[in-house]
Amino acid sequence: MAVENFSLDVPQIETIEPEQECIPEKHFYAKVINSRIHPTVRRLLYASNEELATHYCTMHPQADRLELLRVMNTSSKWYRWAGADLIRTVNLENQERMVVIEMNSCPSGNKSVPFVDWGYEGYRRVMENAFVPILISDKTLPSGSLAVLYDVMKQRKESYAYALMLAKLTKEQVYLVNVGFQPQLPDYMRWSPEGVCQLEVKPGEWLDVRALFRYVTRKPWLKLPLLSKTMIMNPVIACLAGGRNKLVAAKAYKQFNEIHAGAGLKINVPYTLTDVTKKGIMEHAEEMNHQMVVKVPYSNCGVGVYTITCKEELQRFFDAGHTYDKYIVQSIISHPSWKRSGCPNQLFHIGCCPQFEPNNRYVADLRFMITAGPNGWMPVAIYCRRAPEPLTANCPPGRSWDMLGTNLSIGSDGTRGTDTSRLILVDEESFPDMAIGYDELVECYVQTVLAASAIDQQCQRLMSDRQHFDLRLFMQLDDDQTFIDEVARGCSRIFEQDFGKNGCSDGTDRDQQQTPTSEHVNSAPMVPSTV
Repeated sequence: MAVENFSLDVPQIETIEPEQECIPEKHFYAKVINSRIHPTVRRLLYASNEELATHYCTMHPQADRLELLRVMNTSSKWYRWAGADLIRTVNLENQERMVVIEMNSCPSGNKSVPFVDWGYEGYRRVMENAFVPILISDKTLPSGSLAVLYDVMKQRKESYAYALMLAKLTKEQVYLVNVGFQPQLPDYMRWSPEGVCQLEVKPGEWLDVRALFRYVTRKPWLKLPLLSKTMIMNPVIACLAGGRNKLVAAKAYKQFNEIHAGAGLKINVPYTLTDVTKKGIMEHAEEMNHQMVVKVPYSNCGVGVYTITCKEELQRFFDAGHTYDKYIVQSIISHPSWKRSGCPNQLFHIGCCPQFEPNNRYVADLRFMITAGPNGWMPVAIYCRRAPEPLTANCPPGRSWDMLGTNLSIGSDGTRGTDTSRLILVDEESFPDMAIGYDELVECYVQTVLAASAIDQQCQRLMSDRQHFDLRLFMQLDDDQTFIDEVARGCSRIFEQDFGKNGCSDGTDRDQQQTPTSEHVNSAPMVPSTV
């Protein structure tokens, strides 16, 4: 197993200057630096939305091209940087489809894209199209510096590259800040009563931050306010509305599919049950023949995902001592010879056959990163991953995750490192292992755009403008009181304002930190960047 760990001795706050040199070894995995993008992937990354929509509708004639193109070319209001994990599946009718497993509001990816003919283009696309235009167009931002935040050392490669690209595009100094993996803010970061992020760059010297790019993955609602004067990308609303909330995301997908059914557009997901209690998990396990996946809605890096194929694995979920009230249950995507779940439209893995082991088939997924600029969505980065063990007709009891789990993160909390031996590059050498062609890549892009658009529409339903958050609607979408209490600790102003009219329980825990009096999450219209 090739493990990349990230135990670097670096300052908590680093200063990134515009003239700093771009050193690939600091921003990319070693194995990608001398690799070239597969021509099929290159074709997709440089294709226009018009080309991609036309190709998709040729393969899916039921889809309305004009409506698809409208969705593609609509700039996202809140969720401007997104990543989907997709799996290639087949059902009992032998219909193949790319299925969205989950979305991410801080997606990794650029450090895994072949460098030779792509370089820093992925980092540039995110900053140049989604972040910098807001700096130019929004005249309500406070004065201050720019910052990039991260909370896990393994994310520093990409965070550093985003900070460097931002510095070069704006010709400004950018602060790269490690906010730590603990749930509370570090001593050197705070939020002013007006909702401005502040950093202690030197002892006793605090600087305001007018805009920040955040790569904060662990419970970001505990460190970042829901409403702030400092512009945050992605804002916390993008997490709560589905980017880091699988429960609410499932409802966003369902609503999107209902609205767009007439246009033949559909987000493909496994059969999903939401708002499932622990008692309900036990009941569904019996109904689904112990062939299901249980997900903690608010986790990432593969943490909180339990593949259940026997009573032993079900007990493992309960032994973990989870504290939330509601969970997601999905029909498992498995081998055709495994027991059936009995769920509608059961799906099975197509997988990949790696060159080093061509007689075995492995479960594999594809990460697709996109970003939203002034003119709509565009592709940014793609990489693939495989499971540790090959998928076989017989699953050893208690070992299903070894065959089905593709996440590369190491450790119980996903922070100890990355198993790069299972990373499949989209280069000329490795990408053929996936047996994915241009048709499937276009489907992946469309599925990612549809899912991200669904979540952004959910964001807009919850936060219609920069001053108001619909707490009542949020609690209808996610009535997990334990999670509500957790969000209240980090976003207490919302709960203090709306406590009475939204019917929060007396148990809602509102924290004692300073809370802004005139906050907003930036939603200014974006204009093309001239930087």
